[in-house]
Order: sequence, then structure tokens, then C-alpha cells
Amino acid sequence: MRPKKHYKELDDDTLFLGDIHGRLSFINNIRSSTRPTQERDVVQVGDLNLFNLSKFLPDLQEVLEKEELTMHVLRGNHDNPYFWTPAGIKDLVKYDRIKIIRDYTELVIGGTSYLCVGGGISVDRQVRTPHIDYWPEEKVVDKRVDNKYEGLICHSAPSFFNKTTPTDDWSYYRRDPALRFELELERDVIDVLVKEIECHTIIGGHYHNNAREYRYFDGKEMKYRCLDIDEVCNYYNLFE
Repeated sequence: MRPKKHYKELDDDTLFLGDIHGRLSFINNIRSSTRPTQERDVVQVGDLNLFNLSKFLPDLQEVLEKEELTMHVLRGNHDNPYFWTPAGIKDLVKYDRIKIIRDYTELVIGGTSYLCVGGGISVDRQVRTPHIDYWPEEKVVDKRVDNKYEGLICHSAPSFFNKTTPTDDWSYYRRDPALRFELELERDVIDVLVKEIECHTIIGGHYHNNAREYRYFDGKEMKYRCLDIDEVCNYYNLFE
């Protein structure tokens, strides 16, 4: 069995943040969820809109410094995968309040181990510009895992949660004939991953929905938490 690739250990006072899509409006929700003058960690579940070294990054760094926050960022479909490589992480080194969670690494929160897996498919990829605001490498990386984890933090979601249907707009499917199949395949990949790591808790974003769901899958009860755009929640309140 290969050793776990450990990212970091955070306490159970950690905040979770949904997709923010390059906006700073989330900070008002952060302020209402945290005490002043206290260092806090924030796990952002992807779609930061980390496209390039734009003005958004220094603005975000400034806000995080002011609020005494460190943001740990999962890869979303609306993020440039380059910044999740060693070279990309090096490019971000001066933004010390922004930390990158690489795919298939372990994050421990309050003593609970989570496997972190980013990525997802953009339903609107046909109207985006490759390598400007869309990357063909955006998909969830299909990789076998030997180790067991208590939870999974992913940008997308498994197939067995009702509220995470990819889109009700059939125009996307008409414009992109392969889309529906690829979306189903992506969630099947996560289903297999959930079985392999034998987790019981899943936390994600992507679907712009505030959802808490409980399902039986593979013989056991699963908890799923989807965070909405700009939604902020304390780790210990995710399922309350």
C-alpha cells in the first residue's frame, strides 16, 4: 500500500466556502461566520476562477490578510490546472494566504481524514475559450487509491445524489453532443472512488446548491454536503 500524500492538518474551527467565481463578495459571509481578530483557515471547494496571475489574486490576498484568513483551494472546473502543478504553486508563492490543495492528497480536519480530489466538467465549455477561461484538462482525474479515508472533499459529486443534476438546460446537450455521456462518466468515476476509500462523508460545490443529503450506497449510509455560491459554513455545522 502506498503512503498517503498528506497536505495539512486543520482544526475543527475551519470554515468551508463554496464556488466564488472570481468575486470577493463572499467576504461578507465570512465576517458573519467568524470572530474578529482570529486567524482562521478556509477550505474553498473549487471554482476560485484562478485563470492567471491577474489583479484578482492581489485583491484576494489583501482581503485575506485583513481578515486574518488562510484559504486552501481545491481545483474546480473554472480553474487553470497549471496552478495545481509544482511550477504553478511556485508562481503563487508570494500570495501566502492562498494555498493549493493538490489532487489526491489528504487533508485532516479535527482529526478526520479526507481525500481531496478536484476538477469537473464545464457544461458551457462550448462557449468558452480554450486555455483562457476553459481547460480541456479540467476533468476529474481517474486514479486508483489504496488507502482508506473517512471523507471525500471533491468539486463535483457522485451519481447518487438527486440535487446534483448537472443542468436542466437541454441547450447545453444539443450544442455539445458528448456532454451528457461525459458528465455521467465523471460521476461514475467518483462513485468508484467513494467505494475504494470507504468513506461516509462527501463535501463539494460545483452545482450551486445548498444541499444536505443522506443516502445508502454500497451498503452504508452516506452524507453529502453541497455548498452554494459564496456560501460559508463552519466545518462542525456542515450537516446541521
